[in-house]
Amino acid sequence: MRITVLVSTRNRMAKLTRMLESLPESAGAIEVRPLVVCDGDEATYRALPVGVASLPVPQWRGQTFCRNLALERIRGPVVYATDDITFKPGAIEAAAAEMARLFPAWDGIVGFTQEGNRFNPAGVALVGEPFIARYPRRHLFFEGYFHFAAQEVHRAAVMLGLFSLCAGAVVYHYHPDHHHKELDQTHWDARSRKTRDMALKSRREAAGLTWGIAS
Repeated sequence: MRITVLVSTRNRMAKLTRMLESLPESAGAIEVRPLVVCDGDEATYRALPVGVASLPVPQWRGQTFCRNLALERIRGPVVYATDDITFKPGAIEAAAAEMARLFPAWDGIVGFTQEGNRFNPAGVALVGEPFIARYPRRHLFFEGYFHFAAQEVHRAAVMLGLFSLCAGAVVYHYHPDHHHKELDQTHWDARSRKTRDMALKSRREAAGLTWGIAS
């Protein structure tokens, strides 16, 4: 089995490198390999180390689009991540062990505990192949969102009884609210879409809609 660590990035080579360097080569007997989606970011695409799998997106399309595009191509379990985190030693191994214990068929989601930021429990998560496969075109994230889409993934998994937040799977999130030097244009660009994304979230919740369950 291989776990793919899926991360979209845009003009953040130093942060991406920091994240990639925190990845283990394996989680127990499971191979761990990154897939980087370069979101309208040809410079990063060209600068990636040899051997790091990548997927270029010619124009800036946002995190939701990039993740869904990659999920169409990936088979097997996926950790979807962000480029401004690092994985603590043993984090992916702990998430995989919890997945195998709670969801032996790997039909579930295990959230990573984030330090350094207030977070959605599924903001960084390990998702099993059967869970991904139930979604249309394998699009785990509702396409109406530009950036902030993990809340519906979490809600769907909870509704199905297929979610666990793993205390031993820890990432550190270098969020600019707490690390002011981390603030950059990519962060501001994402935040500029937050009002629209959160309004969509509220409308969908009020209508009883959850992508993948009641769309």
